[in-house]
Amino acid sequence: MKQAHGYQRGMMMLEVLIALLIFTVGVLGMVKMQAVASANSVNSEDRATAALLANDLIAEMWTTKSAAQPADFANWTSRVTTALRGADTSKSTFAASGGSGTATIVITWNRQMGLNVEGGAESGSTLQTATYSTQVVIQ
Repeated sequence: MKQAHGYQRGMMMLEVLIALLIFTVGVLGMVKMQAVASANSVNSEDRATAALLANDLIAEMWTTKSAAQPADFANWTSRVTTALRGADTSKSTFAASGGSGTATIVITWNRQMGLNVEGGAESGSTLQTATYSTQVVIQ
């Protein structure tokens, strides 16, 4: 039986290198997926916190049966700053519309992300502005 040594030399090394390349690409994909999932989890937590803070303000309006800005709005604003990392209270607004009993609450904060959800590193800063807005009618 005759063995072919000439063209087979180094084939096993080439197969190992290709397998290592495929494995590395798979591991990097899983790392990126984990980073995006972690960032989305933090964003979800911040949105839930913003919704709870807005609900606190709405509850105060329901107890007074008025769509006007509650008396302890400054206290609520400080709670927003404490609860949400990077909350920009200068952009968080409360707007009541005349006698219609309608109020709009907008909470704005900066969320820190390592990767954006579309993939890839963000250009420049790692901060993105997030906004939670709700409208309530008090009758």
